[in-house]
Amino acid sequence: MKSGSVLIGKVILFLCCAYLSGEHGIGYWYVGPVFGMVILVFHVTSVKALVSLRNGLFLIASTLIYALVNHLISSSFLTLTSAAYSRTIVLLGTVLLTLAQGLFLKASWRRVLIAIPGIFLFWSLFGILSNTFGAEETRFETLINGVTFWQGSYLLFMFGRRPPFLK
Repeated sequence: MKSGSVLIGKVILFLCCAYLSGEHGIGYWYVGPVFGMVILVFHVTSVKALVSLRNGLFLIASTLIYALVNHLISSSFLTLTSAAYSRTIVLLGTVLLTLAQGLFLKASWRRVLIAIPGIFLFWSLFGILSNTFGAEETRFETLINGVTFWQGSYLLFMFGRRPPFLK
């Protein structure tokens, strides 16, 4: 029963983060540390384990990575088209955050290497579907949007049940 309650708590925490990200995703500095904390909560096994040097370094890295991605998105100094530019920036953020999790939180490198293309492809698929069906033009756009879909994909690939080839 305890593991079910913990999972429900983690999902509720993610939904709160998703709401904040959807409401204020681009242009607000706190999305990086908030999602970094969600990752840490998914990572640790106890509240006491949250406080460690590695976790603190990961939280700083998560904040700086989001700040970099946010800065690159808001300043279009590259000559790529808008879609190609945003894909490049999302891929950069995906690579940097998964590598940070591998370095600081000791995630499996095999999982990290599989997660990078998986997260990016899931996010790209969401972009295609939302453009086709207008998913972001609903009253639920604070929960159903590219930022929160990317975050959910990240959590799925980095913390979801391991397929047999990852064991």
